[in-house]
Amino acid sequence: MGTPRYSKEFKAEAVRLFKAGNKPVVQLAKELGVAAKSIRDWAKQADADASRGAPGVLPSGSPATVARQVACEALPVCCAESRPS
Repeated sequence: MGTPRYSKEFKAEAVRLFKAGNKPVVQLAKELGVAAKSIRDWAKQADADASRGAPGVLPSGSPATVARQVACEALPVCCAESRPS
């Protein structure tokens, strides 16, 4: 019997619940039937993917921040370059 495989959706939901911070990671892990280390690892990987701009991964932050980032990325010139000094 090998290491269990979890779907991307399961991992994403576990990370979402973990980041919500409503329960200690040990309790959450027990409820989901996984190791707490797995949830921490998935969260770390999700953060790394988001910072690299992995396809299908939205940047973290408030909805307003995300909207600004998406709008900025759609412009031909970076928003940072067009801001007044």
